[in-house]
Amino acid sequence: MESQKQQETDFISPTGALNFSEFIASLEQTLVDYCRVDFLEGRLIFVADDGEVYSDTLDIKSDIAEKFDDGGVRQAILENQSDRLSFKDFVLALMNSGVVSYTIHLSGNKVIYFGKNGDCCYENLKLKPGAARRPALGTSAVQ
Repeated sequence: MESQKQQETDFISPTGALNFSEFIASLEQTLVDYCRVDFLEGRLIFVADDGEVYSDTLDIKSDIAEKFDDGGVRQAILENQSDRLSFKDFVLALMNSGVVSYTIHLSGNKVIYFGKNGDCCYENLKLKPGAARRPALGTSAVQ
């Protein structure tokens, strides 16, 4: 069973051409409950419904801005919601806005973006079977 779960998570690692909606849709097709993307470690961590953890490398290199820019994160999210950005371009925009990691919570229908000092911004997801559609940008707060 473990190899089956590993196979089901293998295909969800993002490529340069994949956009964020397609990435989330691919997560919905698997046993993944949530996914954490850590830019500092260059890792994607997938946690299955049963608690099993899988990881993969994130092959995107860039400097992370020192200061968290809430407006820059929101702009990246808006551009991403219109599917104008590839996954790679979205990640680079987040890093340029001071995001060090984010977590996609499928069961909670949220993506939470984190800065170095505990700053955060979140996006509400509206998930439908077989599609990842998002409403207007969710609440954002620098804490």
